[in-house]
Amino acid sequence: MIVSKKNKVVIFLVPKTGTYTLCKTFYDKGLDECAHSHENYSAICKRRDFSQYTMFAFYRDPVERAVSMLRYIKRWRTHDFFHAFYGNEIKMSSFGDNPYEDLSPELKALNDSVSLIEVFRTMTHHRNNVYRKQVHWLNFPDMQLLDFRNYDEEVQKLAEILDINISEIDIGNPSLKIEHLDNLTKDDIQEIKNYYTEDYMYLKERGIKWQE
Repeated sequence: MIVSKKNKVVIFLVPKTGTYTLCKTFYDKGLDECAHSHENYSAICKRRDFSQYTMFAFYRDPVERAVSMLRYIKRWRTHDFFHAFYGNEIKMSSFGDNPYEDLSPELKALNDSVSLIEVFRTMTHHRNNVYRKQVHWLNFPDMQLLDFRNYDEEVQKLAEILDINISEIDIGNPSLKIEHLDNLTKDDIQEIKNYYTEDYMYLKERGIKWQE
């Protein structure tokens, strides 16, 4: 969460909407809070009074966000990934995280053999907790929505509101766009859309439409 008491601004960090880059951009800029943490914001708002604050959060197309999440799990949460699909049969070199690039050719082949839709179906703990539906963060009164499709412009707008000068935005965790993936079928995409129905309904109510 990013908080400026001076400007009465709070920015909720919705996972897989450029939050790592956002924190890198605004870190050590005189803010009261700037932490890359996806806490339970429903609980936070129950114990903290943000009624006098302007609240912001990025939103993203739910399917594109899901693809980014699934790719992140396969590339960076490899211990969780292999435990979910192969149990104790796979021996990793350490108990720490081994990103995809550090895996052996054999483990890379096993990683690549699991489709994104299988990850979506199997690793429900991740999608229902850290990567829960966006309405968990967005559905608060007077929430100001920021469009991930216009990320650079929206971050510059936030900088102006926070009275912070930034010369450039260094993308810290580049995300693969859904159009660059060819291993999701139309049925797979529809399955993901069905799961995120609440997100689509909320965004539609806010006047946001997506190209079918």
